[in-house]
Amino acid sequence: MKVTELNEGKKIAYAVKKTVLTLDGGRIALDLQKYQKDYPVTLDFVTDGEGNLLMNAFDSLRAYVAEIRLPAYETETVEVEDEDAKDSTEEAAEDTTPADEQGAAEEAGVTEGEQQEQAAEPATMGEKQTKTVTRRLPLDMSKVELDLFAIDGIYINQLDGEF
Repeated sequence: MKVTELNEGKKIAYAVKKTVLTLDGGRIALDLQKYQKDYPVTLDFVTDGEGNLLMNAFDSLRAYVAEIRLPAYETETVEVEDEDAKDSTEEAAEDTTPADEQGAAEEAGVTEGEQQEQAAEPATMGEKQTKTVTRRLPLDMSKVELDLFAIDGIYINQLDGEF
Protein backbone atom coordinates (compact mmCIF):
# COMPACT_ATOMS: atom_id res chain seq x y z
CA MET A 1 0.00 0.00 0.00
CA LYS A 2 1.29 3.44 -0.91
CA VAL A 3 0.87 5.81 2.04
CA THR A 4 1.17 9.59 1.63
CA GLU A 5 1.05 12.12 4.48
CA LEU A 6 -0.52 15.18 2.90
CA ASN A 7 0.35 17.72 5.59
CA GLU A 8 2.32 18.13 8.83
CA GLY A 9 1.00 16.85 12.13
CA LYS A 10 -0.38 13.79 13.89
CA LYS A 11 -2.23 11.29 11.66
CA ILE A 12 -4.91 8.75 12.52
CA ALA A 13 -3.59 5.32 13.48
CA TYR A 14 -4.02 2.63 10.82
CA ALA A 15 -3.09 -1.00 10.33
CA VAL A 16 -3.23 -3.35 7.36
CA LYS A 17 -3.59 -7.12 7.43
CA LYS A 18 -3.97 -8.78 4.02
CA THR A 19 -6.77 -6.71 2.42
CA VAL A 20 -8.27 -5.39 5.68
CA LEU A 21 -7.54 -1.82 6.68
CA THR A 22 -8.34 -0.67 10.23
CA LEU A 23 -8.42 2.95 11.33
CA ASP A 24 -8.18 4.42 14.81
CA GLY A 25 -7.30 1.20 16.62
CA GLY A 26 -10.11 -0.82 15.05
CA ARG A 27 -12.91 1.76 15.17
CA ILE A 28 -13.37 1.24 11.45
CA ALA A 29 -12.27 -1.97 9.75
CA LEU A 30 -12.78 -2.54 6.03
CA ASP A 31 -12.02 -5.42 3.75
CA LEU A 32 -10.94 -3.25 0.83
CA GLN A 33 -11.39 -6.05 -1.68
CA LYS A 34 -15.15 -5.92 -1.04
CA TYR A 35 -15.22 -2.27 -2.13
CA GLN A 36 -13.37 -2.89 -5.38
CA LYS A 37 -15.36 -2.44 -8.61
CA ASP A 38 -14.62 -2.64 -12.31
CA TYR A 39 -13.65 1.06 -12.07
CA PRO A 40 -11.42 2.92 -9.57
CA VAL A 41 -13.07 3.67 -6.21
CA THR A 42 -12.30 6.40 -3.67
CA LEU A 43 -13.28 6.08 -0.01
CA ASP A 44 -13.14 9.21 2.13
CA PHE A 45 -12.94 9.16 5.92
CA VAL A 46 -14.08 12.29 7.69
CA THR A 47 -15.16 13.49 11.10
CA ASP A 48 -18.43 15.22 11.83
CA GLY A 49 -19.17 17.96 14.35
CA GLU A 50 -19.58 15.41 17.14
CA GLY A 51 -16.23 13.76 16.53
CA ASN A 52 -17.58 10.63 14.86
CA LEU A 53 -15.40 8.95 12.26
CA LEU A 54 -17.47 8.42 9.11
CA MET A 55 -16.97 7.11 5.60
CA ASN A 56 -18.18 9.08 2.55
CA ALA A 57 -20.45 11.27 4.70
CA PHE A 58 -19.94 14.63 3.02
CA ASP A 59 -23.16 16.10 4.40
CA SER A 60 -21.65 15.83 7.91
CA LEU A 61 -18.09 16.76 6.93
CA ARG A 62 -16.07 18.68 9.46
CA ALA A 63 -12.56 17.54 8.56
CA TYR A 64 -10.86 15.00 6.32
CA VAL A 65 -8.97 12.23 8.09
CA ALA A 66 -7.96 9.82 5.30
CA GLU A 67 -8.67 8.95 1.70
CA ILE A 68 -8.23 5.54 0.08
CA ARG A 69 -8.00 4.99 -3.65
CA LEU A 70 -8.64 1.47 -4.90
CA PRO A 71 -7.74 0.41 -8.42
CA ALA A 72 -10.32 -1.22 -10.67
CA TYR A 73 -10.25 -4.96 -10.20
CA GLU A 74 -8.20 -6.98 -12.64
CA THR A 75 -9.31 -10.14 -14.37
CA GLU A 76 -7.66 -13.09 -16.03
CA THR A 77 -8.95 -15.44 -18.67
CA VAL A 78 -8.31 -19.14 -18.14
CA GLU A 79 -9.43 -22.35 -19.77
CA VAL A 80 -11.17 -24.84 -17.51
CA GLU A 81 -12.68 -28.26 -18.09
CA ASP A 82 -16.23 -27.77 -19.28
CA GLU A 83 -18.51 -29.43 -16.71
CA ASP A 84 -21.50 -29.06 -19.05
CA ALA A 85 -19.72 -31.08 -21.75
CA LYS A 86 -18.81 -33.67 -19.14
CA ASP A 87 -22.47 -33.90 -18.09
CA SER A 88 -23.63 -34.33 -21.69
CA THR A 89 -21.06 -37.10 -22.18
CA GLU A 90 -22.41 -38.86 -19.11
CA GLU A 91 -25.94 -38.45 -20.46
CA ALA A 92 -24.82 -39.96 -23.78
CA ALA A 93 -23.42 -42.89 -21.84
CA GLU A 94 -26.83 -43.67 -20.35
CA ASP A 95 -28.55 -46.68 -21.91
CA THR A 96 -30.81 -45.37 -24.67
CA THR A 97 -30.66 -48.51 -26.80
CA PRO A 98 -34.07 -49.68 -28.07
CA ALA A 99 -35.40 -52.91 -26.50
CA ASP A 100 -34.95 -55.02 -29.66
CA GLU A 101 -31.27 -54.00 -29.92
CA GLN A 102 -30.76 -54.78 -26.21
CA GLY A 103 -32.04 -58.28 -26.78
CA ALA A 104 -29.66 -58.75 -29.74
CA ALA A 105 -26.75 -57.42 -27.67
CA GLU A 106 -27.56 -59.80 -24.81
CA GLU A 107 -27.65 -62.73 -27.22
CA ALA A 108 -24.25 -61.69 -28.53
CA GLY A 109 -22.91 -61.70 -24.95
CA VAL A 110 -22.38 -57.93 -24.65
CA THR A 111 -23.12 -56.67 -21.13
CA GLU A 112 -24.95 -53.44 -20.30
CA GLY A 113 -21.73 -51.82 -19.00
CA GLU A 114 -19.93 -52.59 -22.26
CA GLN A 115 -22.83 -51.08 -24.22
CA GLN A 116 -22.53 -47.86 -22.19
CA GLU A 117 -18.75 -47.73 -22.69
CA GLN A 118 -19.21 -48.22 -26.43
CA ALA A 119 -21.85 -45.50 -26.53
CA ALA A 120 -19.61 -43.10 -24.59
CA GLU A 121 -16.50 -43.67 -26.69
CA PRO A 122 -17.44 -41.48 -29.65
CA ALA A 123 -18.31 -38.56 -27.36
CA THR A 124 -15.07 -38.80 -25.33
CA MET A 125 -12.58 -39.90 -28.00
CA GLY A 126 -11.62 -36.28 -28.76
CA GLU A 127 -9.76 -33.91 -26.49
CA LYS A 128 -11.13 -32.81 -23.15
CA GLN A 129 -13.89 -30.26 -23.50
CA THR A 130 -12.76 -26.86 -22.18
CA LYS A 131 -14.30 -23.45 -21.95
CA THR A 132 -12.80 -20.01 -21.43
CA VAL A 133 -13.70 -18.31 -18.16
CA THR A 134 -12.88 -14.80 -16.98
CA ARG A 135 -12.32 -14.52 -13.26
CA ARG A 136 -11.60 -11.65 -10.90
CA LEU A 137 -8.14 -11.47 -9.35
CA PRO A 138 -7.56 -10.68 -5.67
CA LEU A 139 -6.85 -7.07 -4.72
CA ASP A 140 -3.21 -6.14 -5.25
CA MET A 141 -2.51 -4.11 -2.11
CA SER A 142 0.61 -2.58 -3.67
CA LYS A 143 -1.74 -0.60 -5.96
CA VAL A 144 -3.90 0.79 -3.12
CA GLU A 145 -3.20 4.38 -2.12
CA LEU A 146 -3.84 5.79 1.36
CA ASP A 147 -3.63 9.56 1.91
CA LEU A 148 -3.51 10.74 5.52
CA PHE A 149 -4.49 14.19 6.74
CA ALA A 150 -3.31 15.76 10.00
CA ILE A 151 -5.81 15.39 12.83
CA ASP A 152 -4.18 17.87 15.23
CA GLY A 153 -6.88 19.98 16.84
CA ILE A 154 -9.68 17.80 15.47
CA TYR A 155 -11.88 16.13 18.04
CA ILE A 156 -12.36 12.42 17.31
CA ASN A 157 -14.75 10.77 19.74
CA GLN A 158 -12.87 8.12 21.69
CA LEU A 159 -14.49 5.33 23.68
CA ASP A 160 -12.13 5.03 26.63
CA GLY A 161 -12.96 2.65 29.43
CA GLU A 162 -16.26 0.89 30.05
CA PHE A 163 -19.66 2.43 29.86
